[in-house]
Amino acid sequence: SFDFAGAPYCCGDDTCQDAVLEMYVAFSVDSALALALLEDSCEDVICGSYSYSFDFDISYSFSMDDCDTTSCSTEVYNALGDQDAFCALDDTSCISCNSEEYFAAHCACDTGALFASYSFDFAGAPYCCGDDTCQESILDMYVNLFGVSEGVAIAYLDTFCTDDAMCSKSYSHSMSMSHSYSMYHSMSHSYS
Repeated sequence: SFDFAGAPYCCGDDTCQDAVLEMYVAFSVDSALALALLEDSCEDVICGSYSYSFDFDISYSFSMDDCDTTSCSTEVYNALGDQDAFCALDDTSCISCNSEEYFAAHCACDTGALFASYSFDFAGAPYCCGDDTCQESILDMYVNLFGVSEGVAIAYLDTFCTDDAMCSKSYSHSMSMSHSYSMYHSMSHSYS
C-alpha cells in the first residue's frame, strides 16, 4: 500500500495536493478532517524524503483498575464510583493514571458516565451539544491524551456535528453504548 499523507502530499504541487484531498473525500473522509490530517502530516516532513509513514487513530482506554489510588484520602475513595461527588472534589491529584483530562471532560460535560461499566464516546452529542466549557474540555482531552493537533481534533469532532436535530433531542449516556470498562473510538483508513 502507498500512503499519500506526509511527503507525497506535503511536497507535491497544488495539483497533487488537490488530487490527494479528493481521494480522501472519495473514501468518505470529511473534507475538513482530511485537510487537517494531511496538513498535520506535514509537521516533520523534509521534502525529498518519502520514508514518512502516517497513521491516524483516536483511541483511549480507561479503567480505574489502571490507576494508583494508594495515596488518596478517604474523601477521594468515597467519591470513586459517584461522578457528582468525584467532580465536587477540589483535589484528585492523588490518583495516578494520566487521566486528568478524561476526568475533567466527564465533569465539565456532566456525562454521568465517568464510572460507568460501558464505553463512552465524547464525539457526537456530548461535544456537538455541549457548552463552551464542555467542548474545550473534550478538545483538551483529545489533544493531550490522543496526541493530535488542535486542528485535527476540531476537524475530527466536527464531523460528528452534522445532525441539527441532535441537540434538540435529549441524550443519555446509555444511548447505543457497548458494555466494557473502556472508552474507545477509532478512525483508521487504509488505502491499497
